[in-house]
Amino acid sequence: MILAALAGCVGDVEPRGPCVDAPAGGFELLEAGGLGSFDGQVWDAPEPGERPVAEVHGDCELLVLPSCPQGCAAGEVCRAGGVCEAFPTPVELGRLTLSGDLPRVRLDPLDPGALYTSGVDVPEPGARIRLVGRDLALGTVAVASMTGGPTDLRLQAGVPLDVSWDAGSAGDDVVLTLAVDQHGASQAALRCTFGDVGSGVVPASAVDALLARGVSGFPSASLARTRVDHTDVQGGCVELSSRSVVPVDLDLQGGL
Repeated sequence: MILAALAGCVGDVEPRGPCVDAPAGGFELLEAGGLGSFDGQVWDAPEPGERPVAEVHGDCELLVLPSCPQGCAAGEVCRAGGVCEAFPTPVELGRLTLSGDLPRVRLDPLDPGALYTSGVDVPEPGARIRLVGRDLALGTVAVASMTGGPTDLRLQAGVPLDVSWDAGSAGDDVVLTLAVDQHGASQAALRCTFGDVGSGVVPASAVDALLARGVSGFPSASLARTRVDHTDVQGGCVELSSRSVVPVDLDLQGGL
């Protein structure tokens, strides 16, 4: 009865934002290049490959892949603090229903990994999105397409990075993700979360912290508008997000 009540109201209230701690998976309604998709997976522990926050610089967080000096055994994953833990197991949530102000889609888990996936039409901005199952009730709001952002950015040590885009809803966030160490041991990334007001600044200290972790491979960047809900299920916190993302060319001053 409690779940039925949640299914009736979820999506009518303001989404609660991202998980406070590392999520144990989640679901995403994604718009990219005018195409829509829905994907998700839940684990019984934090997601494998999760990068804990190593440093905070203003609106930006430096995320660094944990390092286990002695290596981990088969079937284990390296966690924060250099601790090896059992590789998390996918959680099968049964049939889920994606609905709200969009055509209803029923999703069954796919093997291996209890993956949930479907192509979907891109919903109108502000459309309510509901995801409900026997042990799950989440709701968010469809974001507008990400427009007006930069096509390229240049990182330079000691210099702050200004970013601008077409402002959207006050309830949304805009997330800039930068990575310059694709092949290195740290595989660090910088994640900056701004209010959707049309501009944000990456502090020089954040740029320097990212570059100091190493530079390897091809640098990459993306800018995404997002609105997120979360709830607790078996294994931990799970998110549902509506996200519109655009890739951004990222150059380093002086090259790699």
